[in-house]
Amino acid sequence: MARIVRWGGPAAVAGGLLWMLVWAHGLTAHGPTQVNEKEVVLGLTWMDSGKALAACFPLFLVGAVAVWARIEHPGPLGQTALAFTVLGLVLLALGAGLQFWTFPWGSYADEAPRFDSGAPKYGGIVQALGSTVYTAGSLLLAVTLLRRRKRGWWVGLLILVTGPASFFLTPVLPVVGLAWLLVGIMLLTVL
Repeated sequence: MARIVRWGGPAAVAGGLLWMLVWAHGLTAHGPTQVNEKEVVLGLTWMDSGKALAACFPLFLVGAVAVWARIEHPGPLGQTALAFTVLGLVLLALGAGLQFWTFPWGSYADEAPRFDSGAPKYGGIVQALGSTVYTAGSLLLAVTLLRRRKRGWWVGLLILVTGPASFFLTPVLPVVGLAWLLVGIMLLTVL
């Protein structure tokens, strides 16, 4: 557990930065509206950069466990918070993998395969379930931190914001990356 606590800050920062890169690339390659501009930026489509999301969630998982490990006597509510958060992040990683890694490099969703069939479709279902479970876990984590009056209770609120913002990965929302970046910095400096 000591290693996870030690690596929680760097993992959360790395996950937050990676998420922000995916967001910035997606904004440039897809465009700011619902109309997919189908640009190729730095040799990658936005579908290609979306593949990196599967790596963000395990990094967030290490950060979440590090936050949880700093709670003295988390109790049953804290144990449930950890279980839901971990399960949700694992499902999100799996869902993102199924959604994006099944597409060939350099392709878009309107090419074969499509988002509405096969592994990408099931990936979307797994991702939506994961997002729901993760949101419940992050809510319980925030409540646990508030109840314990832990100095970094607001870290729980930052993590809570990331749950609903993870529901749609197309397009990714920058709030997830920014929140985890702040959580990581707090784990490195304050907590």
